[in-house]
Amino acid sequence: MNFFSFLDSSPQVQDSKRHDINVRTQLAGHLTGIRHAGLQKICAALNLPSSLEEGRHNKRDKELLQVVQKFANESTSTAIQEAIDVPKSTDITVSGDGTWQTRGFSSKHGAADLISTCDSPKVVDIETCSKTCNVCLGAESLLQLGTLEARAKYNQIIINHDCGKNFDQPSGNMEASSILKMFRRSEKKYGVRYKGFIYLGIEIQKIEDINHFGKRLKRALEVIKQKCGKEKLSDGKIIGGKGRLTDQMITPFQIYFCEAIRKNKNDLDKLYKSAQV
Repeated sequence: MNFFSFLDSSPQVQDSKRHDINVRTQLAGHLTGIRHAGLQKICAALNLPSSLEEGRHNKRDKELLQVVQKFANESTSTAIQEAIDVPKSTDITVSGDGTWQTRGFSSKHGAADLISTCDSPKVVDIETCSKTCNVCLGAESLLQLGTLEARAKYNQIIINHDCGKNFDQPSGNMEASSILKMFRRSEKKYGVRYKGFIYLGIEIQKIEDINHFGKRLKRALEVIKQKCGKEKLSDGKIIGGKGRLTDQMITPFQIYFCEAIRKNKNDLDKLYKSAQV
């Protein structure tokens, strides 16, 4: 018998038989996107015992999800209260962003969040979108059997499960759709109104975000430089080269221009002069 099998390498989670390292490993698998299969490969590469068997892993996932959701709700509620305390009002301004599981606006899954605009910004709400449901996809394999029993089992699964599919629009609409949904439920969920949204392209009391504007400016200059290429301009010179628009000049130009906006945002004349300089 191996003596070391009786030694605990990690403390147990309070009110649980699980060890802290196992819970953290499972959570890390989700945070990095590698999940159970990826954890198994890492353990094999490090010559460590394999992680939980997949069935037990999935069972633990449900328990872990409840804990994560509990702490997420507590965190967002605290963030909302902090956002209210600053202006002493339930009308607050938020920022937001979206992400997709894969690039190219063809992803089956996406998510968006809203963030407070305090000195220490925090996430106040999250919404996810999914164009597929793993349970539905798995159940469809039963139909291939072509038997009455398989059909009855399929119908039972479809009726009783909580379908994960909640989005039928193009993937590119996930961000805007999620943000709109979070705006609509703000009063019911938190008792607040999002009076302003710091993001380009959203028509909800649109407030220009200088950082986003700077990114657009940089991108526009890069596109102009690429289009002009070796073509000679009106002064007989190409756009690039010494003392001209180079890749090394675009980033400082972006920084200086954004700084000019910040310092003179309430005085258009000074802003114009500062930008010219």
